[in-house]
Amino acid sequence: SGGSIAAPSSLSASAASASAINVKWVDNSSNEDGFSLQRSTSSSSGFVKIADLAAGTKAYADSGLSAGKTYYYQVKAFYKASSGVYVSSSYSNVGSAATSGGSGVPVGAINVKNMGAKGDGVTNDLAAIQKAVAAVPSGGTVYVPAGTYLIDVTNTNTILLKCNMHFTMDANAILKVKPNSLTRYNAISITNGVSNVEVSGGQLLGERDGHKDLRTDPTTQKSEWGFGIQIGGKANGIKIHDIKISKFWGDGICTGGYAYDIEIRRVLSTQNRRQGLSITT
Repeated sequence: SGGSIAAPSSLSASAASASAINVKWVDNSSNEDGFSLQRSTSSSSGFVKIADLAAGTKAYADSGLSAGKTYYYQVKAFYKASSGVYVSSSYSNVGSAATSGGSGVPVGAINVKNMGAKGDGVTNDLAAIQKAVAAVPSGGTVYVPAGTYLIDVTNTNTILLKCNMHFTMDANAILKVKPNSLTRYNAISITNGVSNVEVSGGQLLGERDGHKDLRTDPTTQKSEWGFGIQIGGKANGIKIHDIKISKFWGDGICTGGYAYDIEIRRVLSTQNRRQGLSITT
């Protein structure tokens, strides 16, 4: 048997970094054996226990979190009655904090890993990255954290960017194109009148070394359109900067299709089979 136990109160949370949040609360009980801390990405549902903590604990450092994301916390006290049954208090208030963006990424950026991307160099992450692009609001940012993200561009697949967005990668992030036999592909496409798009950071790695050239007569059949970034279709207001683009079957960057108002700076485009940069009409 046993009596009741007072609930903790005044829970608060604050960001410590791009991957950590500090949580603290007031301990209102004197008979607890410990505390159970829960976390969710929603303020009203989906809470999962992340730690059982010792009696007297009033703070917890939560780590290994995603950058630019809001997390919610609640905590309860518990003790073990003489009957062996655990008695719990009600939960505290819900407190929340957002991790910082990290590497200059704004808080609120959509992390591709939260959309299912693995970044393990084996899983095809193209669909998950495209899902992040679809979800980003106007003026928002898609963030690719460190890792190697394999993208399979067969069946006309591409990372298709949209208006008013920033696609940014961690300095240690690589988008790696899966080897293929295509005569034409784009790792990233900015086209169809898309405007106000920024692409920065990380590395785009093509498949020049592993390309499966199936041409029966290379002297008469062209196969030169495997691009890192394709800008066309009257796209405008495009900024590409601080990124490495290498080993594509065609060009690192190709502009054309009456695209205009394009700014390219601090880009290393190297070891591509055709040109580092092609500017066409």
